[in-house]
Amino acid sequence: APVTMVVYEDFECPFCKRFEEGAVSQIVSNYVDSGQVKIVWKDRPLTQLHPWAKPGAVAMECVYREGGNNVFWNLKDEVFSNQNQLSTSNAQSQIKSWAAEEGVSESAIQNCIDSGDAMSEVEADSMEGQELGASGTPTSFVNGQKLVGAQPYSQFESVIEEELNN
Repeated sequence: APVTMVVYEDFECPFCKRFEEGAVSQIVSNYVDSGQVKIVWKDRPLTQLHPWAKPGAVAMECVYREGGNNVFWNLKDEVFSNQNQLSTSNAQSQIKSWAAEEGVSESAIQNCIDSGDAMSEVEADSMEGQELGASGTPTSFVNGQKLVGAQPYSQFESVIEEELNN
């Protein structure tokens, strides 16, 4: 894809939920599905504000590793849709349950969580985001151009169009 959009998000962040349900869904249908834009997800759990964001991010990293890209994107939408029902005590078990419905072994995800590799990846993503100035979530970079917050689709559309016409 000629345009790469890197997004730093937090699964527990209400602004990320709004961003996902609004701008991202439109970007996917208008640009990703046609191959013009590639979206790269990066974890940026804001642990001081969102207690289950990091364990949720670790579980979702394991979903990606064990189930692949499509399962990750399906479950990402599920997590945001059910954000208010998730907590520190149930986020990982609920994510494993949803993954099982997608054909991914719960024990494989648990083994991945237990290994610590996914935690290292989440922490590396978060540190990278912090170094790039993604202090809040969501923060997106469209071919390097920074957009902060749950911006409306029109903001992304104009940057994407500008990049596609360069």
